[in-house]
Amino acid sequence: MNKLVARETKNKNTKYYVFKFLKIIFTTTLLYRLANLISIFQINNGLRSKKTKILCVGDPDNRMKFLEIEANKNFDFKIIWFPRRVVDWLFKKYIFVHKEVGLGEWSLADYYNNDFVEQKKRITLRKKYYKLIKDCINILNIECLILPKLNDDWIVDFQLAAKKNNLPIVVNDRESSISPKRMEIYPDILSQHKKDLNTADYICVNNEMHKEFFLKSGIKKNKIVLTGSPQSDIWSVKKKSHLVEKFLSNIDSSKKNVLYLGFGVRTYLNFYYQNETRTWDEFCKDVHDELAEFIIKNKDSVNVLYKIGSKPARDYWHGYDDFYKKLVSAGAEDSLIQVRGQILTPELLPYVDLTISFQTTGIVEAMFEDSPIIYLGWGDLYESIKSTLFEFEKSGVHYANSKLKFREMLNNFSDNKLPSMNRSNFDKWKYDFFYKYDGKASNRILKCVEKTLSK
Repeated sequence: MNKLVARETKNKNTKYYVFKFLKIIFTTTLLYRLANLISIFQINNGLRSKKTKILCVGDPDNRMKFLEIEANKNFDFKIIWFPRRVVDWLFKKYIFVHKEVGLGEWSLADYYNNDFVEQKKRITLRKKYYKLIKDCINILNIECLILPKLNDDWIVDFQLAAKKNNLPIVVNDRESSISPKRMEIYPDILSQHKKDLNTADYICVNNEMHKEFFLKSGIKKNKIVLTGSPQSDIWSVKKKSHLVEKFLSNIDSSKKNVLYLGFGVRTYLNFYYQNETRTWDEFCKDVHDELAEFIIKNKDSVNVLYKIGSKPARDYWHGYDDFYKKLVSAGAEDSLIQVRGQILTPELLPYVDLTISFQTTGIVEAMFEDSPIIYLGWGDLYESIKSTLFEFEKSGVHYANSKLKFREMLNNFSDNKLPSMNRSNFDKWKYDFFYKYDGKASNRILKCVEKTLSK
């Protein structure tokens, strides 16, 4: 069955309990270090390279892969990928934070609060991380560490462990879309922990709003470097990944491709909407009702590529099963194609005839292509908080401000009658989100690595 399942909603079957038991065994003394080294050897080639070795922690979206492409081309660096498997096991063993499913980003304040997280266990966890990193230095000759995030809970302690090992650190922070609400609420919280957040030698930011966010959060100005996001290099690299080639080879190329970027009932309603009890549930239902009718009506001419982000618990909608059953009953399920794994949105966009999305960077990424974009946003919740979100409705893309308007736009797309978008402001949106997008973001990040090594 073509079914999306969020990690937190998976059944706790025999396989679940077997893996849970194995994790307990492999996080015992010595074994966790061995498991970590085995994992590193599994996912890396060329570990005997004479180049300067850089340990890099990737992120779920695989945007950091462009660093390796650039390192191989223009630097005397060998990127060694550090798997998060054992790190995650250790974190779950020593840290327990009760989290409501689906919020996405969490406040770092809870991680420093002894009422939520026992701080003695954080010390124990750092000692474990310290040994994992020390093994990498001693066995693999690692000389620098690159991290994908600055203020994630586990990364805070991982950085402190790396610094205790005297390992230089460069952070390329992935959370660069700073909504007005996030800019208003979160810097005051982060500034309370600025001592630890200034651990890294350099913090590479993706755009001007990202830089402003960290300056307000207490990050030292001389540590912040405006580089752009490594994933923006895709518009210069133009390299189709094996995953994308495989994905495209399995869909009907005679049909139009519609990319839908999914979201869940509490997407974007992070901790800084603390007292908000409403959700996007009704909005999600409206969107999926219209998508279902559109797919059924156009099943012979359209594929809908259904993509959710790297946080399935956040982006999964609980009504998906009923939505899918409706397609099955109409014999249209083959026209719904899930986009799984580490396929970046910009990798798909050249093969897409229409992009549909709510609040996501994907809207701006789609501005780099010629195909139309429909931005979605309606309902009481949206109307009451839209001033705290990005104003995509004013960006020049098609804006569906109601269920009926969305239906009209989908029908116009089917009949090749969607009007042209107003692209006059697109360059500003591209700069605001992706800085120069000149194919040199990874180069600028790796030059920060060179600077740390030369100190």
